[in-house]
Amino acid sequence: MHKVKVLTITDISILNAIIFAFDTKTAKKMLNKAINFLNTNYPFMESLKANLLINQAGLQMQEHKFKATAIDLTRIKPMLKDLGQYNKLIVVDARIAICKKIKRKL
Repeated sequence: MHKVKVLTITDISILNAIIFAFDTKTAKKMLNKAINFLNTNYPFMESLKANLLINQAGLQMQEHKFKATAIDLTRIKPMLKDLGQYNKLIVVDARIAICKKIKRKL
């Protein structure tokens, strides 16, 4: 993917759907590139950006970065509320609760 100069919305959507098939390091690099490309070229695609950010937080959870994950997910919540994506808001709230519970146990 490092050779790819242009990503379409379809490319980014497919990448988001299969991101967990890659190792964490590769997945993080691809997600960062997709998020940056989306911000630059498709700033109106807030819903897709939210999906990417939720998956990015999932990768952080796999790396046991629970404090950072909770902070990042908290930052996503206003965007989800503005978009009316309450189903994703429930997922985000659940992940925040998991992160806080695990963080307390550590």
